[in-house]
Amino acid sequence: MSNEDKEKHVAIGSPHFDVATSGEKQEALRQIIELHDAELTAQVLALGMNMQEEDLVRIEAWRALGMAETSPLLPNIREAAIQLVRNPEEDEDV
Repeated sequence: MSNEDKEKHVAIGSPHFDVATSGEKQEALRQIIELHDAELTAQVLALGMNMQEEDLVRIEAWRALGMAETSPLLPNIREAAIQLVRNPEEDEDV
């Protein structure tokens, strides 16, 4: 894992991320320009699927997931996207 990936991983995976503000989450997600680390990708995917998160956080998570084209989790990302689109309770903005 590169130093840049480690910094992003710390930002997303820190124990304090659960109490981060919406703006802090959005900023951390905006800094992701590529996703190669499976653990970080899984955490971003979890944010994108969490209906309790604010829409803007989830939208940034899905934008970041678009950078995961070489991730071994790509099939999981695609499956999650299908579930998201088919869920009638899902907010249409996400």
